[in-house]
Amino acid sequence: MDKFADEEDLSRPSLTLFDSFPTALYTCRAGDLWQHLEGPSLFHLEGERGAPLFITALLHGNEHTGFDAMQRLLTRYREKPLPRPILLFLGNIAAAKANTRTLSNQLDFNRCWPGTPHTESPEAALMQQVVELVEKEQPFASIDIHNNTGKNPHYGCINKLTPPFLSLARAFAPNIVFFERPKGVQSLALAEICPAVTIECGRIGESAITGETADYIERILKLEALPDSESPPAQEMTLMQTHAIIKLPKGASFSFNGSPADFRLRPDLEELNFKPLPQGTSLGQRDQASPHHLLIEPALDNLPVSSLIDSQSDEIRLTAPAIPAMLTRDTNAIRSDCLGYLMREINESGEPINDDPHRNQ
Repeated sequence: MDKFADEEDLSRPSLTLFDSFPTALYTCRAGDLWQHLEGPSLFHLEGERGAPLFITALLHGNEHTGFDAMQRLLTRYREKPLPRPILLFLGNIAAAKANTRTLSNQLDFNRCWPGTPHTESPEAALMQQVVELVEKEQPFASIDIHNNTGKNPHYGCINKLTPPFLSLARAFAPNIVFFERPKGVQSLALAEICPAVTIECGRIGESAITGETADYIERILKLEALPDSESPPAQEMTLMQTHAIIKLPKGASFSFNGSPADFRLRPDLEELNFKPLPQGTSLGQRDQASPHHLLIEPALDNLPVSSLIDSQSDEIRLTAPAIPAMLTRDTNAIRSDCLGYLMREINESGEPINDDPHRNQ
């Protein structure tokens, strides 16, 4: 742990620092990391040249692709130097042991980075410490690796519409999502330091993307620089902007099979993800006797969203064209986070390019 030996923050017991990748971690499963790590851990791994690439994995304990991909990548370089240094943060080791997103006594590890409203929490102090250590190393770029619960294509999420951010995301997948909320996520915090992206690697439990993710990280490691003046060609990417977050109120019941509930959501909800939908599309029904209504929160500052969904009547319908993302049937994700997001397609300047939901169909 010599790399960070002079850091005052070592007095905090919540973060463990390493200057190498322990031998046991090359072969252990994500759910067994607790046997080798005391908790959240930051690894400084030397490379041949340049500033380090910062990578985060397991911010959600049941999303294993990030750790599995890093395990595969580091195995490739076990007997030779990495192309550039890596700062690797493995986050919620305790939740990984339980194979759950977040433990009930924790804050979500991807909602407590600098910028979070939960500034007094232990989790926020931990992430502040990580950011301070990483910033001192002047990272080349940042990659946060996630899986999701709904049926979605692979895509990258960014927080700035500039060539380095767009290029970092496009190197992973053609679908790119620009967002400003929720606050407290890793990529928003790191975007103030270096080009940053969150990559969404398909459903939890799918292993096919592991090699693809390792290959992507290796490509980024080998780059001399990210382009700072020229973005990827517009025809090679689909750029979308998150403009609303759909949540269910606490205490509300829901079903996907038509059984009685405050909200009877359509069973094929996840099939709608990343598909342009016209005004009037139904997402399900609301029990007229229920006191509950869907919560539609803006994902952009100063953007009115109250009229995007009609949840006052017995049919829950879109009142404007939209592109859903991360709609899920996963009960834990719905309760702890949200039902999903609504997006619109934009250009590189952030302007909506067409309100016709059938433009790409």
